[in-house]
Amino acid sequence: MQPAFSPVFGLFRQAWTRSGRRVFAAVAIGLSLLRIAVAEERSAAPSLVLTARSAADLIDNVDRLLTIAGAPERVAQMRGVLQALDGLNGVDHDRPLGVLAYLSPVAGKEPELVIFVPIRSMDDLQQTAARVPQVTLAARADDGWWELRAGPKTLPLRLSADYAFVAQRDELLADPLPIIADVASPEGDFDLSLTLRTDGIPAALLARTLADLQAQQDRDLQRKAGESDDDFALRAGLLKEAGWLVEHTLRDVTSATVGMRLGDDSDIVAVDARIVTRPDSELSRALQAVPADASLFQSLLDADAPLAAVASCKLTGGVHRIAQDALANIRRDVEHRMEQDGTANGPAAPPIRRILDAFAATVADGRINGCLRFDGERPGAMLLISATRLADDPGVADALESLLPLIAETPAVADLEMNAIEVDGIRLHRLTLQDVR
Repeated sequence: MQPAFSPVFGLFRQAWTRSGRRVFAAVAIGLSLLRIAVAEERSAAPSLVLTARSAADLIDNVDRLLTIAGAPERVAQMRGVLQALDGLNGVDHDRPLGVLAYLSPVAGKEPELVIFVPIRSMDDLQQTAARVPQVTLAARADDGWWELRAGPKTLPLRLSADYAFVAQRDELLADPLPIIADVASPEGDFDLSLTLRTDGIPAALLARTLADLQAQQDRDLQRKAGESDDDFALRAGLLKEAGWLVEHTLRDVTSATVGMRLGDDSDIVAVDARIVTRPDSELSRALQAVPADASLFQSLLDADAPLAAVASCKLTGGVHRIAQDALANIRRDVEHRMEQDGTANGPAAPPIRRILDAFAATVADGRINGCLRFDGERPGAMLLISATRLADDPGVADALESLLPLIAETPAVADLEMNAIEVDGIRLHRLTLQDVR
């Protein structure tokens, strides 16, 4: 299965200008100044792929992103650079372009980069280069190989499947060169994306990473002074589950992509994260066992809020057991504290136990649904709202209404307003703490 991504950007054209010549030279010289690892065999697949859907749309989207980010002073600077890129004759402005990064198996060495640009006409590109002082683009004797010279620097350029690949050294452009349709334009429709491909991680680097993780886990599993049996068992379980997740993410995932998409409304930017796992792998089976509630994600898209997030999953296996153990530990700790404080039979005890019962039922059911959102207008005060759906709902509202006035009597609380907001039958109470952050 191919990784999911391929970026998009809107149409724009500009004639070749002096700024375009400067950009052509800057790209060539800038790439030549990148530090590289010593000559070694390149992985067959890139480790990281940064892709924009096309040069044509890149201009419009970068302009919009910088405007949304509140950096108008950068807009003019980037617009000049990108318009110059768009003015390069010979470049195909309607296909993906980007950068391939190859990780080194040698510790401490930086990734090596290969730029890929779609080509419409190499002759036109050569003529464009000829108009830039101290820049030449000359064909080699070997078919498909060129040299890009910028002052004293010379970079190899190789044509393959209507793409120009530019790197620091010839070895990075050796066969097999990646097919851009495979690494840059699978099923996704992102405007800009970054993909990690695990088949491009050198085996030595992967083995060293896994060994380091195991050594760190062994150190963390040492029992701490004064740690109770319950706390140690819970922490050990969490560490083992986290170790399993990291190990199988490295072993079972074929690609992980973070993609950005701009909607028709210039104020909306959507960011997606997608992973592709090997079929029938342990991680694949684990993910299939935790289906999400799609309606929650639709509500996220419909939310009229500056920032909103939802989480939905089914707890299974060891994670489910750890969640139940964690809640049991919390319950024991609460009961112990109430016994010490002499409040185990006080007015606060019944509503506290009722709320803990609801959380216990939710964890036992294994279905976790929640949301987090900010409301308000910029600039100004923002309201943070978080919510969790409980499996055992009846009686919890009454328990809260009994417990909150008791909490309001403590020194930490400045004010309590019951039923401050009611929306769609949901009542929200406002609790103001003395120390508000």
